[in-house]
Amino acid sequence: MTRPLSAAPALLVALILLLLESTAARAIMPPDNNWQLAKNGDGIQVFTRDTPGSDFKSFKATARLDASLASVIAVMNTPSSCMQWVHGCEQAYNLKILSFNDRFAYSINNLPWPVEDRDYVLEIKTQSDPKTGDVIIRMHTVNDMKPVSPDFVRVTNADTFYRFHAVDANHTDVTWIQHTDPNGALPSWLVNRLLVDIPYESLRKLNKLVSSPRYQGYQLDYDSQGRLTGVSKTKTKP
Repeated sequence: MTRPLSAAPALLVALILLLLESTAARAIMPPDNNWQLAKNGDGIQVFTRDTPGSDFKSFKATARLDASLASVIAVMNTPSSCMQWVHGCEQAYNLKILSFNDRFAYSINNLPWPVEDRDYVLEIKTQSDPKTGDVIIRMHTVNDMKPVSPDFVRVTNADTFYRFHAVDANHTDVTWIQHTDPNGALPSWLVNRLLVDIPYESLRKLNKLVSSPRYQGYQLDYDSQGRLTGVSKTKTKP
């Protein structure tokens, strides 16, 4: 049967949206190959692999957190929580908030003497996977949001990926992938040796934080088209 001509534009738009959604879904997860298991304990697995074009390895860490997906995202959306769970995080705060889905943040990482501390300016993008409902957070360094301080070595090349999957109402699986070039005079062999401790210790702390009373009673907010727009405290009935 021939479709009315008036329906053609709507059909074309629908096909384009479907194509874009499919492309975005494929791009959400980085290629998952060539990982070597480096540590396995306390329900946390840490893998490493070589990074093309870099002397510094990437890591992937996985764990099951004892909290709802909303509680986990509430923590991730609170910059100051960085000091409570990210290994070595000394300071963190938002620089600019465009929306829940797109913001810029600044953080300082404390490194043991005599190594100089590092600081970062990150763009943080949060989205939900339309097929699975997983929450995806991507972070990458930007270099024009804050003047460089002489007190720190500015990291200018770092990429981070988080995927959070709701197992049930009280458990969330996390996959954390990261590559960082720490800049400055740090030998790659030393950084690569320390690479495993950062995600392992961080995820241990994160599991305690997301299950703490402060981060209970949250819900994820969506717009009329099912897109994630925020996280908020669940409203209690009077």
